[in-house]
Amino acid sequence: MKKQRGLTLIELMVTLAVFALLVGIGVPSLTSMSEGNRMVSQYNRLLGDLSVARSEAMKRGVNVVMCASNNSTATTPTCNTTQWELGWIYFADINNDGVFSSGTDTLLAINEAQRAGITIRTTDFDSAGVIRYQPNGAVRDTDGDGDSDGTFIICDGKSNTQKARAVNISTIGRLSKAKDTDADKTVNDVNGVNVTCP
Repeated sequence: MKKQRGLTLIELMVTLAVFALLVGIGVPSLTSMSEGNRMVSQYNRLLGDLSVARSEAMKRGVNVVMCASNNSTATTPTCNTTQWELGWIYFADINNDGVFSSGTDTLLAINEAQRAGITIRTTDFDSAGVIRYQPNGAVRDTDGDGDSDGTFIICDGKSNTQKARAVNISTIGRLSKAKDTDADKTVNDVNGVNVTCP
């Protein structure tokens, strides 16, 4: 008589149960990792554009404006929102009016709308949708209060401030990664206050 080979029904059910358990544990971890990678990607993109905008102002010897724009890919994009995740532009503001003029100003870069689920906001700048770098690399004080520093805050769309990332920009234009200075698991803005997510 030949011996039969294969799995019994019980062995198959145990194998499927172990597989389901592993999938149940692994999928949420992958989702969380994917969201974290998107946040890091947006943080790096924003940090890179802020750095380039500042260096272009110093290199060209003119003001460079970086602003939130929900029509960044239009022929003549405008600075028209405070929701940076909708896109942004930066341009050499040759005529110093703070508005992109296609005949006068030089459009340096555009950044299209970000993937759904990420928000990018600012706090403490003179204008929530615009930052102006001067030819010396400093942030321009547009309201005359002597204070022009601020913070960009990147959130995961779930209003979870403990996962937020932020970039602090000093009055002289220096960029720095926001840190949790009071050990409460939430990064602090340029004034040392916990960031908040919309």
